[in-house]
Amino acid sequence: MSNRIVSFVDQSQLRVIDRIDTLQEMIRQCRKSNTALSKLDLSQLELENLDMSELELSDIVFNRYDVTNPHHKTIRNISFRGSRLSRVSFAHCRLICCNFDRADQTLREAAKRNNEAYTPLPNPNTELREVDFFMCVWERCRLRKTIIEVADFRYSQFTDCSLGGCRIHLGDFYMTAFKGTTNFMASLFMSCSITNATFDHDCIRIKGIEQLAQEHYEEYSTMLIGHPKWYKQNPCGGYSHQNEGEDKGYTAQSRSFAHREASEVYAHLSGFYAGRGLFKDSNMAYERAKRNEALAAYYDMRWQWQQLTGAVLLPEEERQSLGQAVIKIGKDLLRLLNFALCWILGFGYKLKNVIICFILLVIGYSLLFHWKAVEELPWQTELAYSLNNTIGSFDAFIMVVGAWLSSLQTTIGILLVGFAGFVIANRVRNNY
Repeated sequence: MSNRIVSFVDQSQLRVIDRIDTLQEMIRQCRKSNTALSKLDLSQLELENLDMSELELSDIVFNRYDVTNPHHKTIRNISFRGSRLSRVSFAHCRLICCNFDRADQTLREAAKRNNEAYTPLPNPNTELREVDFFMCVWERCRLRKTIIEVADFRYSQFTDCSLGGCRIHLGDFYMTAFKGTTNFMASLFMSCSITNATFDHDCIRIKGIEQLAQEHYEEYSTMLIGHPKWYKQNPCGGYSHQNEGEDKGYTAQSRSFAHREASEVYAHLSGFYAGRGLFKDSNMAYERAKRNEALAAYYDMRWQWQQLTGAVLLPEEERQSLGQAVIKIGKDLLRLLNFALCWILGFGYKLKNVIICFILLVIGYSLLFHWKAVEELPWQTELAYSLNNTIGSFDAFIMVVGAWLSSLQTTIGILLVGFAGFVIANRVRNNY
């Protein structure tokens, strides 16, 4: 048996199976006795046209990644519908017409075939937990309504596959390519990483991304990177990383990097959605990008401050001067101020934020007018004076408040009205 490391799987007592009839007999016995199929090495076995549905599978190696072998292992027409897979490796496989769907039956199609009543399974879910699909090629496969918990899809390719309705928690899709008619209708990605993933046609809708892994640091650190049995091999057979701070245990630096990465992912999604006419998704993705950009700046400031105060001692070659740290902190402050302005104005698509700003401007200046006025006027009149001066210079208001302050109100008011028009026009035209 190969001594190559495999993610998730306990390889201590694997039984090597090299005959398909032996595997078929084991599957039959597992179904008969209602026991799990476990601790098997199937990497030497050609697999096609096999029914492994409604089974418990654990600690099974379908294949390992070997950089010296340029060819994927082909697995064709295998059904895992209704099965529960845990600690299983499909690394470097070519999966063709393999079915991981939830084991639901189409009532109308069943009636067309045999007119028999449909008896639902007690647990039709297909569940994948701690499964390795590193460097896999998926062709015309199905994962409809599949439940996936901790899975490695890095460097994989999906072509003409269905991921509709699937629920994926802690899936790593780093540099995964989704091609052809692959779709994500009603799917939900929770704490997943999709950094550098590409989408030829359909894309995960923004409501289908509950949160990126980089936005949930505890899961990002302990599971996506720190899982003790998840070995992040790269296609060249080595091990590499992008997040220097996480690798060296610098939490603030790691958090800054993670949020910056999330910001870039959302920015790319925003552009993708806009190009597909999904403007609501584009707006929401832009908001998430700006929020993560601000969090990255905040944690970078904390990291710079830790270095300045000596809370973190770096090697000599990694240390930076006082001037460099101050400049970086200044840039981070500017990013935070930019975010504050974006948040106040509703990220350019929330009309209620602009309206609230306009109302506060009018009320604030009416209170200022009331405080500075010698003659007491009804509050409705003071409010009307302030409203008039917000959209244009009003002499009666200027005489009390002063030219400088009143001109500032008028300028801000005109800008807010213009900005509100921009938001309304976009909402009328780009409302899908």
